[in-house]
Amino acid sequence: RYPQLRPFQKKYALFATAVDLLSTLDFLNDYHRQEIMFRTNASKEPLAPDLAWRRMKLITREIKQTIIPKAEELIANGDNKDKSHEEFCELLLQKMYEENNESDKPHPPM
Repeated sequence: RYPQLRPFQKKYALFATAVDLLSTLDFLNDYHRQEIMFRTNASKEPLAPDLAWRRMKLITREIKQTIIPKAEELIANGDNKDKSHEEFCELLLQKMYEENNESDKPHPPM
């Protein structure tokens, strides 16, 4: 059904899904849930569906350009086949931290 939606309907569907997902995150209080959906932190205006769509497109592009290539490198390394999702993510974070900081220290806790 999603592919048949018109562009404005897709934008609203993304927005509604984001709001629904935020409501399921028990570790966030009500203010933090609202804050995520602010247009800007300074204005505290509600985020419009079309701006949410543009942000999603930008983030998708950044992930494809920065995270996916590094993850594919680690996947290509046969030593990482038996790692759990958590271990793989930790390895990926460490690799990216070392590349950005030119340091072999462990990355700071998240």
